Amino acid sequence: MNKRQLFLILRQCTLAAVLLAVSACSFKKDPEKPAPEVVVLQEQDKLIAQPLAVISSMSEDAFIEKIKEQPMSYLEAIKSTNDESLLDLAIGLKKTKVIEFLLSKDYNPFLYNEKSADELRLNGNLKDLIGSFERPLLLKLTSQIPDLMKKGSLDSELRSKNFQIHGCIDLIATILDMEYYKTYKSDPDAGDYIPDVSPLSDPQSAIKGVMQSPVCSSLRGNISTETLQRWAENELASDFMSDFSSSTMLSLIFDLGSVENLSIEIYENGMKLRVDPQALISCSTKLSQTDRDKWNSLVEKHRATDIFYYQLTLSSMRPCKRINAVLKHEIFYYNTGSEDDTGGDE
Repeated sequence: MNKRQLFLILRQCTLAAVLLAVSACSFKKDPEKPAPEVVVLQEQDKLIAQPLAVISSMSEDAFIEKIKEQPMSYLEAIKSTNDESLLDLAIGLKKTKVIEFLLSKDYNPFLYNEKSADELRLNGNLKDLIGSFERPLLLKLTSQIPDLMKKGSLDSELRSKNFQIHGCIDLIATILDMEYYKTYKSDPDAGDYIPDVSPLSDPQSAIKGVMQSPVCSSLRGNISTETLQRWAENELASDFMSDFSSSTMLSLIFDLGSVENLSIEIYENGMKLRVDPQALISCSTKLSQTDRDKWNSLVEKHRATDIFYYQLTLSSMRPCKRINAVLKHEIFYYNTGSEDDTGGDE
């Protein structure tokens, strides 16, 4: 091997060694380059994702313990896949302690749907429980209706409180109750505070305002016959007490849905009697014949067609004396059935 060949071999070995060294360096970690971030996924909130499963699987005490530190805005935002609120779920599962806990922490008592409202009509205890939290808010809202109507903000106020049809019905019932019973007072036995509230000067306009609110626009036809019957009966008795001075409110109630078998129930000597509304009208001494005819025409299509439905009619013995003996008391006191105030013919 001559010197030239030996030189070429050494040069190739040197070049190979350099390439090998460079290649090896390219695999070394760059000390200035940070390590890739390790992203840790948080566990999804099961109460948000599956509220029905969570509340169903836990005892009431355990569930309350789980949610007691959560802000109310968080709890009110929880919705099931069927768009049911936490209150809806508690109503459906009849979890009384959970309902009472939520409402005692200022959870919106109107935040439940029409399905839950139907269930509450069949469960008096739960209805009374939720109603005890709704009532002060309804009274306050009722007193604000005239100002809200003037400002054109009644609908937005109802929406802010999550009013649905059941809330609209309860609001109208509150307006009527304030008119009939004149004042609410605190119930010391119930432990809740209900302020004295004066009846509205124009309850008819307030009810019309509620009916015209887009939130309550589907009221007509969605009020139970039983509720309408009760409203019409109360209004008819009120009209009798005021010598049938105005038919506006009764017409308004008739406009809300179907009212049949209209009557007034009174207690005479411990016995409940259904009074024909036309007997009430005829027993009013201050109505002119023209006005009496108008009132009879208004109630005619709402009277019972069965001639045996009424126990006290114009053909009964001394109907006016018996009606006045019972009804000429403080408004609606007659409906208690108290033996101390049954009247009779004495």
